[in-house]
Amino acid sequence: MSKLSSLLCAALLCCAAGCSKSKSSQGAASSDIEAAPSQAQEVPTPTPSHEVPVPTPTPVPEQAPTPGPVRTQTLVFVPSELAPGSTEELLTLCLNCQMRAATYEYCQFEQSALKAAVGEANFSAEVTVKVEMTPLKSETFKPKDPNAPQPEGGFTNKTFSCNVLEVVPAS
Repeated sequence: MSKLSSLLCAALLCCAAGCSKSKSSQGAASSDIEAAPSQAQEVPTPTPSHEVPVPTPTPVPEQAPTPGPVRTQTLVFVPSELAPGSTEELLTLCLNCQMRAATYEYCQFEQSALKAAVGEANFSAEVTVKVEMTPLKSETFKPKDPNAPQPEGGFTNKTFSCNVLEVVPAS
């Protein structure tokens, strides 16, 4: 036990001696730190001998964002059952309104162009047409009722202007 206690005493003395050395080195470091601000104050601040011209930003013309590329799609519908659009000349078809979705797509047809492509006689019958869909706008909205079921970020309505490319014959 005497060996253990003498070993512990020696270890404590070494630690105490090391701590006293570190305290003296801390004192030297603190004196260096105190001297540092005076050295920093002695450094003169640069005075601008010449002014560098700052370029003025050129205004970028605002461009309407393009909602997406033109696509073609084959649709089956009864032209006379299309909903009226924003004007009397437009007819609207919702592609996926029969199901719950985060994004709904609406096709807008000009009534006179649709009648000319499909034919007046076929306007009340089911037709299959291949259309070219050009994106018009994309809107995001949230229901007024915050407790109503809704996707994160709200619903998106995409509106396309549609032109009939061809009427597909019934098989």
